[in-house]
Amino acid sequence: CRLRISSISLRNLRLRRPTNRLQILSKEILHCGSFVEFDPNNEIILTFSPTKRVFKVWDLLTYKLRFYFSSEEVEEVKISQGLLLVIYKRKKSHVSLRVLCVFTGKVLRSLNHMLRRNRKIDFIDQFLDKIILKQDGESMQIINLRSKKVTVSQLRRATSILFLNKTPLLLAFRDKSLEAWKFSGEDFTRISLEQEA
Repeated sequence: CRLRISSISLRNLRLRRPTNRLQILSKEILHCGSFVEFDPNNEIILTFSPTKRVFKVWDLLTYKLRFYFSSEEVEEVKISQGLLLVIYKRKKSHVSLRVLCVFTGKVLRSLNHMLRRNRKIDFIDQFLDKIILKQDGESMQIINLRSKKVTVSQLRRATSILFLNKTPLLLAFRDKSLEAWKFSGEDFTRISLEQEA
């Protein structure tokens, strides 16, 4: 199967003319296993072609290619405000991370973060200039990209996290509670999600 991508203006949608559309990325061959991610905050489109292992970043307004990169070793790419976090396949004792400018592709920071052997990675995420890394049974680590300082929080059993845009806090879900944490690694507050009898 081949993915085809079209753009339909809001005006044509309001006029109920969805057939008036513009084919975009028409020269890009995207088959099953490929993905397309639209990011309106950074005004980009991220595509991935598994056959060539190529990630491409396109301008969301003009549909022109901004930059691309390719590697057999890339495990995942995450988008945050102005940045792309490129996560490489884990080695025994570390994971390689690279932070790129979402507009130019310029490498802003590269690091090899040490890991506990034989512990799976629960998640790696990014929020602004912080990378959050959590391994199974280990405390969550907050890596400051500016200073390269690593802060270890007391959060050990989070199942997922959310970032709050307006405040420098992250929410963590664990057991039957919702916890708010500061980026300094301190526990800010905790709310029980259990229903009272």
